[in-house]
Amino acid sequence: MDKKYYAERTGAKVESYDFDTLKAVFLLKFEELERGLFFQEATGYRCVELGGVPGTWGNNPESFFFMRLIPQFVANSTKYRKL
Repeated sequence: MDKKYYAERTGAKVESYDFDTLKAVFLLKFEELERGLFFQEATGYRCVELGGVPGTWGNNPESFFFMRLIPQFVANSTKYRKL
């Protein structure tokens, strides 16, 4: 049995976008976040006086995203319970 997407089940109109349009939207959002110093705040920065200053993502961004994007996996997995 093929499971239909929610939009197909409800009859919602779904627009498709070409790659160039998605790329342009991504770049606009990225530049907006960069101007607002989001990435500096999140990833940290190097300071002459303080050395490395960690950001809100901590010292290991991969772990930050792993723990936030896959919390149910971490909670239900015996492999990662020792973290």
